[in-house]
Amino acid sequence: MTPADIAPKRAGLDANARIESGLAAQLARLMQAPRSKVQAALPQLQQAFGSQNRSLQILATVLAGRAGPAGLSILSSAQSAKSTAVRQFAAMGLGQIGPGAGAVEGLARAMQDGDEVTAKVAAAALGRSRDAVTPLRSLAQSSNPRVAALAVRSLGQATEGTGRLVPELAAARHSTNPHVALAAAESALRVDESSADALDDLIERLRADPDPEVRSEAAAACGRLMEKAEGSADALRRALASDPEAKVRANAAIALVLAAGRDRASVSSLARALGDRDPTVQKASIMALHSLENKAEPALPALRALDQVADEEMSQMIAAAIERIGAP
Repeated sequence: MTPADIAPKRAGLDANARIESGLAAQLARLMQAPRSKVQAALPQLQQAFGSQNRSLQILATVLAGRAGPAGLSILSSAQSAKSTAVRQFAAMGLGQIGPGAGAVEGLARAMQDGDEVTAKVAAAALGRSRDAVTPLRSLAQSSNPRVAALAVRSLGQATEGTGRLVPELAAARHSTNPHVALAAAESALRVDESSADALDDLIERLRADPDPEVRSEAAAACGRLMEKAEGSADALRRALASDPEAKVRANAAIALVLAAGRDRASVSSLARALGDRDPTVQKASIMALHSLENKAEPALPALRALDQVADEEMSQMIAAAIERIGAP
């Protein structure tokens, strides 16, 4: 190939780069624009999404979510993108539009995405709407345990406080998959907080399930439902003190925040956990105490003792916690 052959190709590439640069600048300005202006720019969003430039595709996907129902076509296309980031932003955009505005089908599809973040974003959006109950009931019967567990948890959120378990939730309580059964116990408490057997299931999963991932999920669930599941505080304190897995202990520390706001025993447990052998648990305990503000004052001596041996990052966390607690 001669220089004469290369020159036109290079010129074409330079022209494309200039076009993409101009388009990127135009889309960036739209990020702070009102919805009406974003909707008026839909042709530019389509052009950007159709490019081979992943940054432009992400910008177009984010703005499509801000465009409301008018952006559904772009978001639907984005769900088939090879890029995980594009699919994640598509799920976020569909969540912004909301199930009631026609995004249910797309969100249900996103819940089945192979990327866990995309699936969780979609599940959270569906759980915020009663309009999503029908597709969630269908997804709760999925043969994929991850999808079924997400759907069961979201179904509990969508029907929270109704006092009646839909059949799919009742069936999930007896699932042989521990993740699905755990999600069903959490949902049962959301639907009817007087469901004592569901609380017993959560506590037993936290105490004795052989899978540390299940115990970790159970700790997080107890935290999310602390106002409905105050009886779980003792189990969380035991998990924080003695579970063999650091991830479970860390989740127990974060979950204890609401309980610690009511009783000194949980504050004492968090203070003792500052001496945990794993820095992940120590940091989780610092964050929990930080959240408690002046209620964490009894933990100040333990925080100061840890600060004497902490690395720079942990020391900064401790300083922020002590300031938030309001130490004299």
